[in-house]
Amino acid sequence: GRAETKLKTLKDEKYTLSEEKYAVSAQLKSLRGQKAFYHELVESNEGFPEGTRFVLENPKTFPGVLGTVADMFQVDEEYRDALETGLGDLSHCLIAKDRKSAIATLEISRKKQGGNLVIIPLKEATQLKTDLKKLPKNGAMISRASDLVKTSKHLKPLAEYLLGNLAVVEDLRKAMDSKELAGWGLVDKDGTYSGSDMILKNRQTTEHGSLIGRRKKLDTISLEIDGFQDKETNFNKRMESLLNEIESAKNETEKKLKYIEKISQESSRLESESMRNHFQLSQVKEILHKTKDELKETQKIFRQSIQSLKSLEPVMEKGE
Repeated sequence: GRAETKLKTLKDEKYTLSEEKYAVSAQLKSLRGQKAFYHELVESNEGFPEGTRFVLENPKTFPGVLGTVADMFQVDEEYRDALETGLGDLSHCLIAKDRKSAIATLEISRKKQGGNLVIIPLKEATQLKTDLKKLPKNGAMISRASDLVKTSKHLKPLAEYLLGNLAVVEDLRKAMDSKELAGWGLVDKDGTYSGSDMILKNRQTTEHGSLIGRRKKLDTISLEIDGFQDKETNFNKRMESLLNEIESAKNETEKKLKYIEKISQESSRLESESMRNHFQLSQVKEILHKTKDELKETQKIFRQSIQSLKSLEPVMEKGE
């Protein structure tokens, strides 16, 4: 019936919803694992030199430090290996507000035996003018490396100073053979590098091992988790509502089944009663039929008796 059809539809919907909820929960579990991993990387400053880690782990002792080049420079994921190779150890550099803060940081670190570190005074570095080559019209070139760095306009001169005439290219071999790119440092998206000084490097970093974009990645994962948590909450609400509907539909179906059973029992009772009445009626009819026959016989005997009496009347009169 309609109630059973509705119940089946609701159960099918519950099955589909359960699968979707499972997928979201699995994704959440994966993202939480990634978040824990990146949080540990960010908190421990793994991958940075000992001196850099010491400064980063003691921000109150070094108030003039803004962060590292890796923190300040953001780049799309597909170009991250290229930029990290292009920067090399410069990605480990600390950035201080100015020369005064940089010198103070070095002195405090030396006194506390914090370890080796390299620090760039931002104010003075951003005033530097870098002699950048004009971009050549070459199909092998994707972009000037510094143009791929996503940072504030204030830090743009620093990106140009550190990366200089480094070009990100599609095919390193073809780019190296191009006369138009002579004198450029070249790096492809996989992180294979050819410097203008003819030095070749191949540095393949794993996603987890990259210094650039760690904090950004952590923020992105946190946002993704928020989104999936909202989805999970909505799924839970929908599931709760659906379970209530299923329970209601079950109760409705049970009521109808009980009603049908009651009607069936009543129908059986009436059928039995009807058969019993029919049997009794048949008996009554049979009795009536017999009674009619007996009545006819009695009437016949009665008539015969009267005839006999009438035939005896003359005899009785003579006797008198």
